[in-house]
Amino acid sequence: MFASDFNGDDNIDIAITHGDTSAISILFNNGDGSFLGPVMYQYNNPNWVPYYSWSAVSLFAGDFDGDEDNDLAICHHGTNQVSILTNDSSGVSSFNSLKTVGEFPWHIYGADLDGDMDIELVAANWQSDDITILHNVTGPYDSYICGDADGSGSVNILDVTCLISYLYKSGAAPVAEEAGDANGNGAINILDATYLINYLYKGGPEPICP
Repeated sequence: MFASDFNGDDNIDIAITHGDTSAISILFNNGDGSFLGPVMYQYNNPNWVPYYSWSAVSLFAGDFDGDEDNDLAICHHGTNQVSILTNDSSGVSSFNSLKTVGEFPWHIYGADLDGDMDIELVAANWQSDDITILHNVTGPYDSYICGDADGSGSVNILDVTCLISYLYKSGAAPVAEEAGDANGNGAINILDATYLINYLYKGGPEPICP
């Protein structure tokens, strides 16, 4: 459960998970201590096995895109993904994206971890026994270094290692997904690792992320 103002009326609303499905519900506050009936939002991913894999187990609300409205991040136990539910100022409206984290995320929290005035997300992953930091690169204050898949602040061979680990060894996703798309073709694949090797060691062109 998470309490926040989701529709901009200065009243605190309540978002809740349902545990055994991907759905969450929001109870909008009337301002007098009573609430409207629950409004349900559900992410349907055809690759998730029904019941267990859908489980929405933890929520965090914050302004992830810099528009002064509170959005929601939801971790789905039984998967390796976090979904983002964006807010159109009248209330959260649509699932915007899925973000890859570790195996079986159990809890999610948000804070400005890099001092750029927007909110990063941290997922605690039960099965893989680790955490994943999702750096925010969509807000108005963000930037990232193209090719810097591991978020170290520079492009080097460790970024190649990061991409290969992500693609073939179930490693963590690039801290900024756009930064991992070194050849700018709209997808992260082995060609991005090859592109970085060519840039670093063979005088190839600089990364050209979207």
